[in-house]
Order: sequence, then C-alpha cells, then structure tokens
Amino acid sequence: AQTAFDCDSVLASRWSKWLGLPVSALAMMAYVTLLVLLQLGNTGSIAKKRLAWRLIVVIAVTIILSAVWFVGLQVVMKQYCLYCMIAHGLGALASIFLLVFAPIGQARVTADEPADAMMIPPGRPLMKWMSLSLLLVAVLLAGQWLVKPATHVVQQSMGGVEDFDTGPGPDRQISILAGKVRMKPGEHPMIGPADARYIMVYLYDYTCPNCRMLHADLSKTLKQFQGQIAVVKLAVPLDSQCNPFVERTTEVHRNACELAKLAIAVWKADPSQFEVFDDWLLQGEDPPALEDARAMAAHLVGQSQLEAALKDEDIDARIAATMGLYDLTGRGTIPQMILRGDLILGRPDADQLPEIFERGFGIKAAK
Repeated sequence: AQTAFDCDSVLASRWSKWLGLPVSALAMMAYVTLLVLLQLGNTGSIAKKRLAWRLIVVIAVTIILSAVWFVGLQVVMKQYCLYCMIAHGLGALASIFLLVFAPIGQARVTADEPADAMMIPPGRPLMKWMSLSLLLVAVLLAGQWLVKPATHVVQQSMGGVEDFDTGPGPDRQISILAGKVRMKPGEHPMIGPADARYIMVYLYDYTCPNCRMLHADLSKTLKQFQGQIAVVKLAVPLDSQCNPFVERTTEVHRNACELAKLAIAVWKADPSQFEVFDDWLLQGEDPPALEDARAMAAHLVGQSQLEAALKDEDIDARIAATMGLYDLTGRGTIPQMILRGDLILGRPDADQLPEIFERGFGIKAAK
C-alpha cells in the first residue's frame, strides 16, 4: 500500500472538513484565541488572568488531542500530508510548551504574592478544566464522524452555446462545456455500447484514490441505465512527466503517465480489450505495479501489438489534448464527469450517481 506523502488525497478526504468547514479554519480560530488569551493572561486583572490561563490550558490540551486524532487518521488511511504533519507537530509542541509554563500548582496567596491567585490546583480542579478539552474534542469527532460532507460539486450552465449530440452512428459528434470542445466519441477510448443514446465524458487518473473508489460504483450505476449511457474515458495523469499542471509528482501518483499510456495503447491495439484492461487497472485500493500492468496489457492484445502501439506518437498527443480539456474545466479535483450542461467535480457517493445521471440526461434508472 502507498504510504508516501500525498497532501491532495488527505485534503480531499472527508476528514479534512468539520460540518462543512475546513478543519484548518478551526485550527486558525484556536490559535487566534490562544494569542488573545495569552495577552489577557499577561496584562489583565488578576481575575482575567485566572480565567485566561484556565482557558489556555483547555485549548492547549484540545490542540494536542486533535493532533493525535488527525495524525492517527492519516496512519489509518495510509496517506500522509507532510504540511499537515508539520502543522500538527508544531501546534502540539507549542501547546506542550504552554502547559509546562502554565501556572499549575498549589496556590499560596499572600499579601506579597497576589499573582499566586492565578494558580490552577492539581487534582480535581485541574481535571475539571481539562474535561472541557475532552468535550471539545468529542464535538470535533462527532462533527466529522456523524456529518458526512459533500464529496462532489456540481457546476451547471457553463455559459456559451447549448451542447449538441448528433446521435448514434459512425460519424457521431458531440460538444461539451457549452460548445467549447467538440469530439467524435468513437475516436476515443470508451466503455459501454458505442450506440448508446447518451455520452458522458470522464476525466480520471489510474493512481487517483477517489477515482479508484468511484470505479465500482460507476460501473454498477451504468448497468442500472441498461446501456443508455456510454462513457468516453480520458486519462488525466497527476504526474509531472506528462501533466504540465503538476509541479511535483507525489509517490501515490508515480507511474500515472505510464499507466495511462498503456491503457491508450491497449485501446489502439484492440479497442475491444480496453474496457477489460481499464477495469483491471482500477481494481483494488492501489494501482498495480507497472511491470504487472505491462504484462496484463501484453496478455490481452499480444506483445508485438502492444509494443507497436506504444511507439505511436499519437498517444502523447492524446494526453496533451486531454490536458487542454482539463484546463478548460478549471483543473483541480479529479475525477470529473461531464454530461450535457453539468460538470461534476469529485467523487459522488454511490447513492447519488443515479440521481446525477437522471438529472443530467433526463432519463430514469431501472429499478
């Protein structure tokens, strides 16, 4: 399994939100509150200092427990964000520093030592304040666990002219993104019946975790429409080797370009084997090793046919053209589904897919 740093996947997960808000916004609120409390804890009246330091302890403990939670989540997901780890580590370290220097201890209030009134007695009084930290963390966990955030965004009415589809046939043409792009579906890798009534254009990456998770749900949903929808599949490798919009390739997207080229080569060598190879590539949590993918491709279309297809310069031209389409959609989140006037960004849940297709194409799924 992939365990390298991949901020995109971590920040795209459901755990990056709390009740729809980025968890980074909560962290910012906590740090700003700490700064205000530290100011009060040093310049306010004795009463204000007492309350300020007690709340500082509450927030510091909350930050430490939250850091443990978010680091633990990354371990469970086997996906790590370096910047998140640094932020959690620095936040926890600063909080520990505050706890070390917090006025925790037995109060010894005398006329000469009025500041001793700020002391937080250990034992039950301290635990009472720290229990507030547990309550805040419980609210954080409940907001993430019980409230599932939106996993996709629907952009409608792209502007421009209305898209067209000349309908099934060898010369079929369609336009997408309000007429900005025209294509012949039959000249691209496709899954589903070539004579399907409706065409969806799908941008994806074989190494993209969300694309891999969506694959099974998408296949199941398409069956519910009983051959009415075919999908033009255009790979957008999140790999700097062939994607000009990626500055640095993370480990999870290593070989994305090579896997995409293999898929196109299989399609060029034998279009009837593309869907089989595409489905095989997208099975499981992680993409297959490049050597295994090459072996599978050769098994499906023959070694000599595969080698000949891989030498075709048209493969690079196709990926470059797909990058132009990706640029028109605004880049960003993968996967993307384009159907008529809708652009779906991200990974919809399985139960949302039928509704998306019904609305987008004006048809009903079989019950």
